[in-house]
Amino acid sequence: MANNSFLLKGWAITVVGGLLAFGFKELDCRYIFISLSVLFFFWILDGYYLHQEKLFRELHEHTRHKKESEIDFSMKTEKCENAED
Repeated sequence: MANNSFLLKGWAITVVGGLLAFGFKELDCRYIFISLSVLFFFWILDGYYLHQEKLFRELHEHTRHKKESEIDFSMKTEKCENAED
């Protein structure tokens, strides 16, 4: 999950930097608006990956305290999502 988040940040910098370079060269506000839209999309996606990473860490913490016979090796994070409420 951390690797996905890192790659998204790299792609966001590359795409937004390229679009802003075109926007400033042509002095066209459409490129700047598209850059901000793309940046917002990458921000939401990065937040999703960070949230998933947090849920997996909580699942690991929850499983770590169980006895070996009680561990079911499930990777479902629904239990962790419900515990946040």
